[in-house]
Amino acid sequence: NKGVFAHWFSGEIRCPMGKQIEYVHMGYASKYEHDFLVEFNKGILVAKKTVSNSLDITKGE
Repeated sequence: NKGVFAHWFSGEIRCPMGKQIEYVHMGYASKYEHDFLVEFNKGILVAKKTVSNSLDITKGE
């Protein structure tokens, strides 16, 4: 099975990982323990990183 080269895509893809630590009802704004971010430019992977998230203690969370 061969993949499709997505030359038409440039942008970032967010892959949430771990437990959900903040729920947001609309859209994809819920926060998870970690986010794996991959960035593409014209279908070519140009960057990838893992971000650790935490609750905002200034909001009393």
